[in-house]
Amino acid sequence: MDVNADIQVLETITGLPVSPDIYSGNADKYIVYSCSDERPVLWGDDEPMEDQVIIQVNLFTPPKFNYMDLKHQIRDYLETLGEISEISSWLDTFTAKNNLEVTIRHTTFSVIITKER
Repeated sequence: MDVNADIQVLETITGLPVSPDIYSGNADKYIVYSCSDERPVLWGDDEPMEDQVIIQVNLFTPPKFNYMDLKHQIRDYLETLGEISEISSWLDTFTAKNNLEVTIRHTTFSVIITKER
């Protein structure tokens, strides 16, 4: 099931860049999403009738940025697509170019989307 167009709508809603799998731009706030699972969930006459996909939507923001409005915008939209099973937020520290240590807030939404075939 392809839900890329549904997730890309977040770019219009939030005004942030939205990319599948990896972001390679320079924005300090952005969204990355990926499919973590896809399977048939409803069967009839030995044929799948519905598919279910679990999408991980990741919001990245600077650590001191008040991200709650963005978090709620994303949550509210994702709830129109399916069921949110979890929202988590934490600070990530990693080594970037030139061996500089960078800290960023990472907020993850796990959403379960079910669609008819």
